[in-house]
Amino acid sequence: MALFLKLLHISFVSIWLAGAVYLPVIFRLHRRAHGTESTGRYIELARRLYFELMTPSAVIAVVLGTWLIFFGFEGGWLPVKLALVLLLALFHLYCGRLLLLLEKGQMAHRAGFLGLLAMAPVPLLLAIVALAVTKPF
Repeated sequence: MALFLKLLHISFVSIWLAGAVYLPVIFRLHRRAHGTESTGRYIELARRLYFELMTPSAVIAVVLGTWLIFFGFEGGWLPVKLALVLLLALFHLYCGRLLLLLEKGQMAHRAGFLGLLAMAPVPLLLAIVALAVTKPF
């Protein structure tokens, strides 16, 4: 049972992270297409990615991760991993705020910033996976 839960947890974390990397890319594409007819499509794509894929995946990943703690996952690495997951959740909420600004036509971030933003979840993912796999302390 615990292995199946772990498999589901890793799967939903992967989906969440893929969306967290791709959403800022959509923001950047929207920024570059500003003033063209395709901007509405980018907003719709961003909304669907955030609300229909990323958010449900994040919620399921967090619920499954919490459930896995009750199967004996413990150690000093766990609070560090949970702190990194909290940072990832805050990043998720920040992307939601950017989406709202985008819909209102108020996002003023440059395309370069949005490109860097797409890379922000990658070090978090690497650190989370490293902690979960190696359990160093």
